Amino acid sequence: MRLPPDTVESAEHRVQLWFGPHILRTYRAAPSAAEQYAQAVGSRFPGVRVTIDDQAGQGLAPLPCEQLWMLTP
Repeated sequence: MRLPPDTVESAEHRVQLWFGPHILRTYRAAPSAAEQYAQAVGSRFPGVRVTIDDQAGQGLAPLPCEQLWMLTP
């Protein structure tokens, strides 16, 4: 069964990037991609905090392409 374009699968998580008390970006992602993203961002940008929860909702942008955040410095 194909889901409508703005329906978010329940397996997706909300991923938020924080700088201090400010939310920089909010995405939706599969659980494994969310964890990999949090590790990659945390190792490259120690001042940015990444939170992951199960509050993915309609209208959230998908996580950027893995090639953008998994590049080796």
